[in-house]
Amino acid sequence: MSLALYDTIKTVKASLTWPVKNEREDSTPGPLANALSIQTDPVARRHTIYLPNHLDAVPPLDYLHELVHAKLAEKAHPQLSSQYFAADIPQEAIDLVFPASVAAADWFVDEALHTLAAAPLEAQIAEDHAVMQRALSSRTRPIPPLDFLAYALAVAQVERYCRIRTEPRGPLATAVAAFQAVPPDTPLAWRHHGSH
Repeated sequence: MSLALYDTIKTVKASLTWPVKNEREDSTPGPLANALSIQTDPVARRHTIYLPNHLDAVPPLDYLHELVHAKLAEKAHPQLSSQYFAADIPQEAIDLVFPASVAAADWFVDEALHTLAAAPLEAQIAEDHAVMQRALSSRTRPIPPLDFLAYALAVAQVERYCRIRTEPRGPLATAVAAFQAVPPDTPLAWRHHGSH
């Protein structure tokens, strides 16, 4: 990875208002267990990036992705970093919307990330799409919602950033169209409209 990417990480980290803490853990809490992830606490005004112990080194682009979550959490809405729900919402309801909330946040985050590191992001999107396409084409069991929406996001992004036309069908086409219907450069506009 180029030194420019490391410089971008330093720049984005320095631009954050709230402190960032890195934590090594065997397991990130919740559905994103064992994954690189971030949690933003808007009350304490801090970010925690969870670095799973099974990773010897975190890929710089992935770490930058987490920092962009933090930046958008500060500028637009904390939900773009961490998935918070009111205490009175039943867990079953949270489980239903969690995958969509994670995927929607990544739609906005990766647009901002694209402005910082277009070439490496496009290469990763193309690779991720190909890997998911192979894995899902041989799958015989139903796809878990988080995996399904991650694939729909990958299809929408490979079309947007890599200019590769795909032909999704059925529910996948519907999910891809839902991403494409929302301009990913509008999290601030989303906040403005959501505040009325």
